[in-house]
Amino acid sequence: MNSPMDELLRHSASKVNQKPLVLQIRPPEKEIVQLRMNKRFAALGLSLVTCILLVIFSFSPHVLAYVVNLLKSDHLYQQIAEKGLITTVGKGASNRGITINVENVYVDQNVIVLDMIQTFTKETINQPLLSTKDVQLFINGNKLGSHSGGQFDVLPDGRYGGIIYYNDLNDNPEGPKLPEQFELTVKVDTIGTVKGGWTIKLPVSRKLSDQATKIYEPAASYKVADFYITVSKVIISPLYTFIDFEVTMPENNSIGNMFNPSSIAWLKVEDEKGEIMGTVMLNKEKKRKGNQTTMTFTEQFATLKELPKQLLFVPEHSVPVDSTDSTDTMLHFRGEPIEEFKFHIDLQ
Repeated sequence: MNSPMDELLRHSASKVNQKPLVLQIRPPEKEIVQLRMNKRFAALGLSLVTCILLVIFSFSPHVLAYVVNLLKSDHLYQQIAEKGLITTVGKGASNRGITINVENVYVDQNVIVLDMIQTFTKETINQPLLSTKDVQLFINGNKLGSHSGGQFDVLPDGRYGGIIYYNDLNDNPEGPKLPEQFELTVKVDTIGTVKGGWTIKLPVSRKLSDQATKIYEPAASYKVADFYITVSKVIISPLYTFIDFEVTMPENNSIGNMFNPSSIAWLKVEDEKGEIMGTVMLNKEKKRKGNQTTMTFTEQFATLKELPKQLLFVPEHSVPVDSTDSTDTMLHFRGEPIEEFKFHIDLQ
């Protein structure tokens, strides 16, 4: 006779036989690999978060924001940016919900060029745009004269930016050059109707531009018709080329007279490939010495992208040009080359 316990055991055994029990054990190797993967994903996630925070932090108007190099957007300054002659400074000042950053600076013997970025906080209601008249420049505490540029426009990223340009030749045509090293102070007292005070001090140097500047002293003289041209110096800086030359002629010579078709009125300068650097009108004040008169020139041209091997000088005379406007009563002229008077100097 079976006891109730025996019946319970038989019932349980029949269930076990119908559906065997399976013990699932995760291999230790899998656990280790999975743990490593979890750690890697955690590290990757942390890195992504860090990168996002860095990007947000970098674009903050209260910190440094290297989003746009405005000097690259101007064809005149593009080549000096591509040659690595611009110094990135990224310094700024904030006040009244307005931040001004100076991001890039170029300095040579005669020129200071810098780009500026203007941003506002979300809470700023009055958002006037910076302009030339708002900006003051100082060298070692001494205020500079007139500068140009500074009209701020909307940038692709929604901020505002502009270029400030100063040329020492406007203040000192034949005077001292910019120092080799100095403290440049960019100061803004008022923007529109907003008074706040923004001051940015930048230590700058001519080192990069000086290294890239070429100086030639050919001291070459050429006789063209009844006058002599003497080229004494050629300075090719990254931004501008300066040519010093003199024109000497008899005192009664009519050179520079646009209305005299036999007179040489202009002097065009090209490189050996025919790329025109510029044209000089020969109408400068003459200095008399005996029966000779002399005109002295220091002319400024935009530096060509490729360093020239030769400079070609092309004397030109005036040719009248008919105006297509019937109401235009002024006389118009164009320069026509005098082929037989061309000469060149070698730059070595």
